[in-house]
Formats: sequence, structure tokens, C-alpha cells
Amino acid sequence: MSAAAEGLGLSQKVSGLVLPIAVSIFKFATPIGRACGAYFIARLYGVDLGVADIAAIAAAVGLLSFYTPGIPSGSLLVMAPLFAALGLPIEGIGLLIALDPIVDMFMTPVNVTANITVVAILTRDERALGTD
Repeated sequence: MSAAAEGLGLSQKVSGLVLPIAVSIFKFATPIGRACGAYFIARLYGVDLGVADIAAIAAAVGLLSFYTPGIPSGSLLVMAPLFAALGLPIEGIGLLIALDPIVDMFMTPVNVTANITVVAILTRDERALGTD
């Protein structure tokens, strides 16, 4: 929050409210990352997924991301029913958990950038007027 306020010149009041909420609730990169992971498992196990299946995975993970546990690989834990519904082997989640530190290196910057962007959009009028 101090980097957003001091380094980027964003309102400390807004970033102090928005960033904690955004970090705990909004996980912008999760649907993309988890849909790619599901597609990887589908290809690995020879399961054909269509465009509608991938879209369903992204939509479901997007909704599930609002209440996933705030632990490493937490969003993978809630994907078991989704894998079962699409005919994907649930064992594949174990592989995704093993690979998740690599994927997380890309998902974290996307989430941070999205959260900071939200604060920047919410404070653009204040910055234009030169007030804090």
C-alpha cells in the first residue's frame, strides 16, 4: 500500500481500502491460469475439450475464485468437482499443484497489476485535480 501511495502517487485513503479487499477477493488471473491448467491436463490425459468447455472452466473458476481459500494453490482445491463434471482425471490436480509455483510467478504480477489499476482508475479524478 505504501508503494501505491508513495511510489505511484495514488491516494492512500483509497488504496488503503481497495487493495486489502482486492487482494482477498478479486483474483483476476485465476480464471486464465486455471483454464490453461485444465487444458494442459486434458491434453496430457487425452481428453478432448472444446471451446465451450474451456469457457465453462474459465467462468466457473472465475465464480469460484471469490471464495477460494487464501492459501497457496487454494483455487486448485475447489476444481475437483469441475474436473469430475468435465471428465478430467482428478489426479491431474496433483500435477497442477506440483507445477503451481511456476504458474504463480506469472499470476501474482497480473493480480497485483490489476489491483493497482483499479486503485488508479478510482483515483484518476483526484490526481487530475491535484488533491489527495
